[in-house]
Amino acid sequence: MGVFGSEIHIVTFLISLFEITLFFYQVVYYLSRPEDKRRLYYLILLYLLIQYNLISGLLPDPNLSLDLVVQNILAFSVALVMAMYFPLYFYKAYDLKGLKFYAYGGSLVFLLVPFVFFFLVPYLITQDLELSRRIVVVVPFLYGLSFLYSLRRAISLKNKEGEDINKNEILGMYIGVMFWCSLPIIAFFETNLNTALQPIMHFHNGSQVVEVVATNCGLLVITVLFIRRTVKESRAEYKLLQELNSDLSLKISERTRELELANEQRTHTFINLAHETKTPLMLINNYLQDYIAQNGQSKELNIIKTNIDKLSTDIVNFFDIERVHKGFSLYDHSRPVSLSKILTECLEIFKPYAAKKGIEIQSTIAEGLVVDADAQALTRIINNVIENAIKYTHVPEQIEVRAWQTDDEVVWMVKDNGVGIARELCQHIFIPYYQIKSAKKSSQGMGLGLTIVKMIVDGLQGKIEVASDAAQGPGTEVKITLNKSKKAEAAVEAPMLEAKSLPDIDISDLVDLVNDDERPIIMIVEDNLSLLVYMIEKLKDMYNIYVCKSGNEALEKLKTIDRLDLIVSDVMMDDGDGLTFFHEISKQRRYRHLPLIFVTAKHTVEDKLEALSMGAIDYLHKPFLMDELVIKINSLLKNIQRQRNALVDAASRMIMYYAADSKTRCNGKSDLEHNCKYYTLSDR
Repeated sequence: MGVFGSEIHIVTFLISLFEITLFFYQVVYYLSRPEDKRRLYYLILLYLLIQYNLISGLLPDPNLSLDLVVQNILAFSVALVMAMYFPLYFYKAYDLKGLKFYAYGGSLVFLLVPFVFFFLVPYLITQDLELSRRIVVVVPFLYGLSFLYSLRRAISLKNKEGEDINKNEILGMYIGVMFWCSLPIIAFFETNLNTALQPIMHFHNGSQVVEVVATNCGLLVITVLFIRRTVKESRAEYKLLQELNSDLSLKISERTRELELANEQRTHTFINLAHETKTPLMLINNYLQDYIAQNGQSKELNIIKTNIDKLSTDIVNFFDIERVHKGFSLYDHSRPVSLSKILTECLEIFKPYAAKKGIEIQSTIAEGLVVDADAQALTRIINNVIENAIKYTHVPEQIEVRAWQTDDEVVWMVKDNGVGIARELCQHIFIPYYQIKSAKKSSQGMGLGLTIVKMIVDGLQGKIEVASDAAQGPGTEVKITLNKSKKAEAAVEAPMLEAKSLPDIDISDLVDLVNDDERPIIMIVEDNLSLLVYMIEKLKDMYNIYVCKSGNEALEKLKTIDRLDLIVSDVMMDDGDGLTFFHEISKQRRYRHLPLIFVTAKHTVEDKLEALSMGAIDYLHKPFLMDELVIKINSLLKNIQRQRNALVDAASRMIMYYAADSKTRCNGKSDLEHNCKYYTLSDR
């Protein structure tokens, strides 16, 4: 009963077909978990068995063109390979160290050697398959019995090592090995089996069915053992994973709680610090107001007041953020107020400040725009948005402010032509403490202003939209939409609160002051305009000063300067930071000799060591005393002058030594003066 006209029996074919399906399923499972070596060993065994079933079932076949002798050798060879791998499988898959000899040397000695000398050689000489088959199976049969005995000892050894093997698993291994040991017996009586089974099966290869059934029953037992162990290990892994997950969740929960407590403690510390700062600031501000009222205003007092107001605003913003996070409401939005009036009055305050910077504010504000809101909240929104527009607008340019209403909404918009914001960052600007640029900008704050704006707009159930794309071009448009008040006819004009103080830096103060050839020349690079004006004011009577607001501006200005003695530079600046600036001038032969003093708010030891390792002369932390900077500059310049004098003196002595024979004199002048003039040297 052959399949497709071949010698393979239908039973052999069906068993092989089932095993091929199982093989591909196990391959997919192994590819998903390649670290599972036990499955790999099982796959090899399954493949060898399929190969054995098909080849030994198909061969020998008289209808094939291949010589029958070669066919018989090939059929017995695949049986040999499978038999040699069987001990190796048990040794590897069950980690039975007692089977090491059988896994390697035993199979070579008791299977391969008998195959060569008791089957291959006699068969090639005598062409008697029956005789060769009977001779070759004797040693493998005895080897199989020995392996069965050694298997028991290997299992006992493993149990003694503390790795108990289940009794059912042990029984299954014995059954699988006994089926394997039966193969030499079946091969020995193959002819007798064919004769006995011919009347029953009506097929001359009845022994093939017996051999395949015996072999694959062994595989079936091994497969059951393999699946049973796999399921057991999977359950153990799942249980361990659940325990680890539970432990991990507990640890994460504990760690989260620790971080929350630490964060809460830090927040309380900051709140307490801010709270303790508010009272001194209030007193300073009040005394300053009284002093200004009695003695009049000056540029210096205005700068002091502006920075006090900025610090006060940052502290108030910080407090408000924390209040909102704790669920408190900042404002009472139950009263109708005129947005038209508040917006107009705020713009009147900003227009002179913008004009001083060369920026024109154009406004179109409709009359009768009324919303239900707190007047102070609206003022705060307007101040933040317009001040940002002025801060980032290119000059000379203009800012457009428009306000109008629809049936149910009041809309106002501020549009500038500033540097713009990357489209993907537009929503991030409302996150507390978020700042688009990591480097410090002279006008940069704590990153809370727009967060407060967003919170107020959300509290008014309105919406704020930012339209900007720095990649496409400059400019940012901020549009705020609020609900129109239903009490417009009964609107009460809320009293206007004073807008925050604005920085009043005179651009004319930021000019180079180089007008005295006898004075040393220094360059100041600082992007905080208030500090820059202050430093100029304090140093202008002692030095010639070049003024730069960024590292890149300083690099450009250096190209036009013939002489410079010293540089004082900030570190954190947007348009070319101080470290990059110093690195660039250090690469140029013309400037690399220039001494540099850093003044910065970066206080870490690593920052200081980085600057000093680059060659900076000194590193002053902000806030610093101006007198300290002046003393350091004077001391450094005196040392430089002494070094110059020493160099000129040494050069003069060398010149006089080589010019002694010429007896050079010049109308009574000293040799030093004459030689310096002759060789174009200067003690400056």
